[in-house]
Amino acid sequence: MSYTTSQATTPAAGSAATTLSSVDADAASSDGGGPLTGNLYFLADVLLLGAAALFFLFVLPRAVTRLTRLSAWSEGLFLRSGSRRGYTQSVGSQSSKEGEVFDYSERSYAARRHTPQRRVNYANGHPARSLTTVTDDDDSYGGFVTDRVHRSPPAHMPAWSTIFPGVNARLGATLRPGHSIGRVLVLLGYAVLMFFVGLEGGNPFVDYVPAGWVGVSQLPVAFLLGTKNNLLGVLLGKGYEKLNFLHRFVGRFVFLAVNVHSLGYLYQWNIEGTLSRNLVPNIIWGFVALICADILFFFSLQTVREVLYPLFYFSHVLAAVIILPATALHESSTTPYVVASLALYLFDRLLRLAQTRFTHAHLRAIPTLGTVQLSIPTLNAGWRAGQHVRLKVLSTRMGWWGWAESHPFTIASCANGEGEGLVLLCKSTGRWGERLMELARRAEYCEAGGGMPRVRVLVDGPFGGPGHAVIASYSAALLVAGGSGISYPLAIVEELLRDASCGASRVRLIGLVWSVQDVSSLDPLLPHFTRLLRVARDTGTHLRISLFHTRATDSYNVKLSPAARFVREGLTVRAGRPPLASLLSSVVDRALEVHKASDAWTPRAGEARESSSPSGVFVGACGPRALGEDVEKVVRLFGAREEHTRSVGGVECQVEVFGW
Repeated sequence: MSYTTSQATTPAAGSAATTLSSVDADAASSDGGGPLTGNLYFLADVLLLGAAALFFLFVLPRAVTRLTRLSAWSEGLFLRSGSRRGYTQSVGSQSSKEGEVFDYSERSYAARRHTPQRRVNYANGHPARSLTTVTDDDDSYGGFVTDRVHRSPPAHMPAWSTIFPGVNARLGATLRPGHSIGRVLVLLGYAVLMFFVGLEGGNPFVDYVPAGWVGVSQLPVAFLLGTKNNLLGVLLGKGYEKLNFLHRFVGRFVFLAVNVHSLGYLYQWNIEGTLSRNLVPNIIWGFVALICADILFFFSLQTVREVLYPLFYFSHVLAAVIILPATALHESSTTPYVVASLALYLFDRLLRLAQTRFTHAHLRAIPTLGTVQLSIPTLNAGWRAGQHVRLKVLSTRMGWWGWAESHPFTIASCANGEGEGLVLLCKSTGRWGERLMELARRAEYCEAGGGMPRVRVLVDGPFGGPGHAVIASYSAALLVAGGSGISYPLAIVEELLRDASCGASRVRLIGLVWSVQDVSSLDPLLPHFTRLLRVARDTGTHLRISLFHTRATDSYNVKLSPAARFVREGLTVRAGRPPLASLLSSVVDRALEVHKASDAWTPRAGEARESSSPSGVFVGACGPRALGEDVEKVVRLFGAREEHTRSVGGVECQVEVFGW
């Protein structure tokens, strides 16, 4: 990049422009071509593109395996109003009795797992009045009929972490919070490439042009990684939040390179006394781009994001929009990079516009959980369990800027289910959360008075989720949640039970672990847990829910409410923090036992035997960063040290943490 100007009004400015133009021409093309022909900086971008393609080749088998099912093409893209599905129940089976122990012997398992099934609506926790027998030829969604009850379970493709658990254990080791060895190696490789390109162009303390080109060449990379719907994340099966560490790292290099480029010329012109004479239009646009780069960096620091999030958001969007034309007006040869960045940004914005839904939501305060349940009945399809949306509550009671704030929340319900549509559990923290809780209380008063307890909302998404992994393709699942992170396992359990009801799930055993600081948090979710346990029993899935009261030192200090004292079989309450290692070991052992029982079962005529080998254990966690790192560590060490991990098909982990 050069400070070339078409309006050299002084001899000094004209001389500087001529010199810098020749330097820029040499740096841009070694064989006399255009700015992208033989350009070292462009070749660096090509190398980064090749590295991304290599990573994509590694995940391609999982992507192809998931997309072989036609339903995968429409899941997790656009929220919509779809047909509802319920659960199936074995013909002639009775509703489970309170206190009845679930018999998981091979005979009981075979009877429940392979009996022909009927359609049952559990919207309110009770079977529907009428049962509709569904055959393989019935593809309608009318009434309570699903598309195909007897569908085949999805194929399973293990991840590389399962194939090479030892390598995964080493690369996944945490050096500092949020940074594993694998991540550090990726960042280090990128930094080496950028320093090589920058220093190869010349001494940065003498020649300031190469630093400018390094910064400009990384603008498309920063925009690619910073968008919510980035193409790299789609190919790799990673949500934008998983690639955000790369976006921030690339942004820091852009900030560093642009400042070296600009401050170097400022120092040179100040020494020569030609600063005022060089302030021609294209140089001024260069300073505008510099200011935008500095705003993007300083206003995105963690302290600013956490304390003044609206300032971070609006400044980030505004500066990102201005920096592109400012760069092009500063140096015309940067136009290809600017156009590429603009195309990526517009693609994301147009797709997010198509994903945004303007609708009404119902609010209900849950004080014992410290959350607000936000339900949107008009949206009940289009997402995958584990995904999240970004929510704006369009009410003046949210404050001067609160109505414009967008907050991410994990979806707490499954798509195409019987219930209240899309459900979010919004934790009442911060000013925005407190105002939402107050708004929910006002809505309840309005409902008591005969009014309409609704608010207008903008829902953007869905985003994130399990990516190329198909949770229903595993043999077992262990779901860990902390506090309001319970949204994540609730949606997954409901989705797995929904799929199990029509034979579309391999998961036979589910463990749900929830750690809370107040045991009264169980009360509002107790009916929901009871319903899930009943449905799990009727679909032949072994579900065990464990609640851990982290502030209690022993079981005598766990004081349950009268309603929670008579919990059904399958739900336990314990004191202390969850012993993740022993819980995972227990799930793996029981998964192997259940699979052996299934192999010992002899199918009747016309019935197919399931796969002869287990397809792994899925471990999902949602909560504070410390909880997520503990789960990742336990899974990593378990996979590397336990011999019977391979016998169960491997143990794979996905973690969602609180944060911006």
